Amino acid sequence: MPKTQAATIKRVIGATLTSDGKHMLMRVERPSGEQANIAFPIGDVTAFPDLAAVCLNKAEKMKVKPKNERRQPFIVKSYDLGVDRQSKEAVLYLTFGTGGTLGFRFDPSLAEQLSNGLAVYSARRIPPPPKKSQN
Repeated sequence: MPKTQAATIKRVIGATLTSDGKHMLMRVERPSGEQANIAFPIGDVTAFPDLAAVCLNKAEKMKVKPKNERRQPFIVKSYDLGVDRQSKEAVLYLTFGTGGTLGFRFDPSLAEQLSNGLAVYSARRIPPPPKKSQN
């Protein structure tokens, strides 16, 4: 534990939205087994994925691994592709986990690189058409 004052939790149990929609209510379990709720302003919740990714990357560099298994990628269940109205950049929305959706905005060159990369990957995964018999 760092040399700073912090409330330690054993695990995150779940989360829900408050009835007024202004806070995400995260249910956690303390090391003592006691459960507690933490309310986060809904506008600040979008910072979590980035902050978590940075901390996970730092932990990995420190060779700290989760007890259960190594960090695994999210399994994407569906996607939607759109265009940001202001910037006109491509936006890729990915739905994963229990149904959460995150949007990622790409500048045109990165969107093209992603598209090309997925096309190459798909071409490798699709078996070639069967050869016609020469009768």
